[in-house]
Amino acid sequence: PTVFTHRVFSFLFAFVPVLLQVAWVRVDTQTILSIHHNVITQNPRISLTYNDHRSWYLHIREVEESDRGWYMCQVNTDPMRSRKGYLQVVVPPAIIEAMTSNDMVVREGTNVTLNCKAKGFPEPYVMWRREDGDEMAIGGENAKKTKIKT
Repeated sequence: PTVFTHRVFSFLFAFVPVLLQVAWVRVDTQTILSIHHNVITQNPRISLTYNDHRSWYLHIREVEESDRGWYMCQVNTDPMRSRKGYLQVVVPPAIIEAMTSNDMVVREGTNVTLNCKAKGFPEPYVMWRREDGDEMAIGGENAKKTKIKT
């Protein structure tokens, strides 16, 4: 799938004969977004434009993770003609502070567990390293070579 990272996302369906009507649908939720000139959805971030009734654009402002999915443009021919496109939304990684360890003091020879949780899309990887660059053993492996999936 194509990855879109712009604040405004637009789909295009071009070369529609003038007398035909165009509809935009969110496929996975079966939501009708627009029919011909009218935006049907109550989502204020969605708008519609067209050029000479031949090129139709569905615009989504301030794209959110929940906008990820399949969209379809339909033309009311017999049989119906359509084109689908997948909107992939990239979410930058962020550490979840409430689920991540803070500074700790432990006695030498005891065990300790450090937690680091991150969110984002695609799912981020957490890599542990020491600030001083020294090696750190995790489960008997060198931490410089170990990626820990959260």
